[in-house]
Amino acid sequence: MVNQAPKAQKSTQNQETQNIKNTIKKFHANVQPILHSSYKANQAKVVRVKKCWDENCDCSTEDCDNVCDRKVCPKSCTLKKAGCRNQVFEEYRLKDKLFYAESSGEKGIGLFASRDIKKDDFIVPYNGEIITAAELEIRKKKYKEIGVIHTYPFKAGRGFYIDPTERGNSARFANHSCDPNMIAQKYVVNNRKEGFRAIGYIADRDIEKHSELTINYGYDYDPVLSQRCLCGAEACKGWIGQPPPPADAKDDEHPNDEEVESLLDEDEERRIDDDDEPLVDEEDENIPTKLNNSKSNNYSELMPVMNSLEQRELSNVYKKILEIPVRAQLKNGLISELQFEKKDTEWSENMKRAILNTISFNPSAPRDEKLESDEDKEWTENNTAFFTNEKTLEGNCQVA
Repeated sequence: MVNQAPKAQKSTQNQETQNIKNTIKKFHANVQPILHSSYKANQAKVVRVKKCWDENCDCSTEDCDNVCDRKVCPKSCTLKKAGCRNQVFEEYRLKDKLFYAESSGEKGIGLFASRDIKKDDFIVPYNGEIITAAELEIRKKKYKEIGVIHTYPFKAGRGFYIDPTERGNSARFANHSCDPNMIAQKYVVNNRKEGFRAIGYIADRDIEKHSELTINYGYDYDPVLSQRCLCGAEACKGWIGQPPPPADAKDDEHPNDEEVESLLDEDEERRIDDDDEPLVDEEDENIPTKLNNSKSNNYSELMPVMNSLEQRELSNVYKKILEIPVRAQLKNGLISELQFEKKDTEWSENMKRAILNTISFNPSAPRDEKLESDEDKEWTENNTAFFTNEKTLEGNCQVA
């Protein structure tokens, strides 16, 4: 009986090895993008990328308009006199892969260079199901309900996401590093909806064979998303994303209007950069949910927790962002799409979603109860969005 323990341990290791192989096999290198029904139903027009007009241009430098604008040339561009080298996704599909996937220890599965890679080489597209922002919110709830801890949605332009959590390719295995050797590049591609951007991982420097291929997930600190970093880089910050704020941090200062505009501009620039970063969705065990709450559903038990929260005045910056309007598409009396402004942050988008979810909207109500001007009436006759005034802690605001 004493000799049974090593056999059991070996059996467990074999099972883990097999699980890794099965996962790598499922999310293999050749999985192509999948157009989800929410993407197909989106009313955005389809983009038509024109081939390079210069017959002597091989579309390999930024002298080519398409390359300069990060537009992948259509296949017809290859018929030019000089040919076309701006076919990154097609070349990836046809050429030998620059990577392989295998276990990366405590970080899980990782990607590794199969040969020496040069700076700016296209390594792998980020493929999965192309979904809308509304579908992403549905999936977040579903993943938490079924106990999926690690998810991999990637913001792909405006209003769209790539989700390889259940159906995706090898790019999902790229681990985070505070000193990554890859960057994410966005591309406009032919025959895709306006606003959508395809994603590809590009070598940020020369990479030696068998080196792990890494990307910076880079999001702001969030108690649910942020986690300790295991990258091991000399410049490791200790956290994936931003570290938590110091316990004595103060945020009750009120900047003037010029500072507000400056901060909003900085936030917009950060969001543009963050568009290239994957989102990690992990569950916070301290938040009562269907998965990890206590056995009781008595909400009064949560009141001591609520009463212990510190109340703070919203800064002018936050108030300014909350005043930015949002539009909602209305179909059959239900909100199907939300459109935010560029300066909206993720937290303000979530707050506005919450406000809209609490609105009791009656499409059969008299029109003068919902509109305040003839101009609004004329606009609404040709559109399916609506406006309503909401009372919030920050005062009255109009939500569209």
